[in-house]
Amino acid sequence: MRAIAWFTVFCSHLLPRDAVSIPVPGWAKAVWVAAVPAGTYGVTLFFVLSSFLITSLLLDEQARTGVIDIRAFYVRRVLRIWPLYFAILALGTLISPLVTPSVPVTGQVLFRYVTFTGNLAAVAGAAAPISIGILWSVCVEEQFYLCWPWVLRIFRGRAMVAACLAMIGMGALVRYQMTAHSSHFVWGHSLTHLDCFALGALVALWVRRSPASPTRATPMLILLGLLGLPLAEHVLHLRMPGQHTTTPWEATAYFVMAALCALVVWQAALLKGGLLCNGLLTGLGKRTYGLYCFHGLVLSIAWHFLDRWHFWPVAAPALAGTLGLAFLSYRFYEMPFLRLKRRFQKVESGGA
Repeated sequence: MRAIAWFTVFCSHLLPRDAVSIPVPGWAKAVWVAAVPAGTYGVTLFFVLSSFLITSLLLDEQARTGVIDIRAFYVRRVLRIWPLYFAILALGTLISPLVTPSVPVTGQVLFRYVTFTGNLAAVAGAAAPISIGILWSVCVEEQFYLCWPWVLRIFRGRAMVAACLAMIGMGALVRYQMTAHSSHFVWGHSLTHLDCFALGALVALWVRRSPASPTRATPMLILLGLLGLPLAEHVLHLRMPGQHTTTPWEATAYFVMAALCALVVWQAALLKGGLLCNGLLTGLGKRTYGLYCFHGLVLSIAWHFLDRWHFWPVAAPALAGTLGLAFLSYRFYEMPFLRLKRRFQKVESGGA
């Protein structure tokens, strides 16, 4: 599922939204124009999925040991996130003046990303090159990781469900209150994604309390949820994050996208085997963090040296370069940190 989420984001960044430049038949171009913006919501799927996985692991730890070891949790997150994050930040800062000179890495932007508040750079009106700009969602997740184990420690049972419902309401309310701002402002703010994390946690609670086996409808529901993203984006008239002002309708309708992602995660959690658990997707899933972090850097280089508006000359090397760097990074750079991370595991993480 992580691999699918990454690929949707990759496509939304890689492929031009100007259908004229895509070498496919006319009917396919029309479909593409409707579908590409929905790839942005791969980030929403990431948020829901991350919350589901982390909540499940922490609840398992709490059930097995009686308490959540917050210090060990923080150490695990640092060892998984920080090494590659800061490597990409350094590489992006060094390379961006050469490949994206029109969008410099200012001191303000660099400070934001070093302190894991890079998502607030857009809120403050400071643009970042894509080589490091894609790390904004990692910043949001790190802020979530900072707070979430404390929430699970404090709230139990029905109180936890109530807390999640309150987060859903708060996320929707914050988005509604920000409708006078640009959608970049709304999309980048930490609090506007509260409902994504709350839905992921609710799925974890539901799966834990009401374990069920997959049915014949499970694969269809997963497909329905994934295909529902571009359909809902088109029907609800949602737009890609940009300088346009977010409407009250868009602020409310974003929840529909998060709910569809929650449906996908819920049904995928029921599958213990099958298509989503095959070797290819499992291998890609373990390397999704690297795939996500490297793709902005690779795209910025590909766009600089190749013609951005001709699809195939950019698509093939960008995909190959991202895959190659992610696999090399996982094997030779991330793996030593992952081995160290295992010393602090309380339950089997499955790569989370």
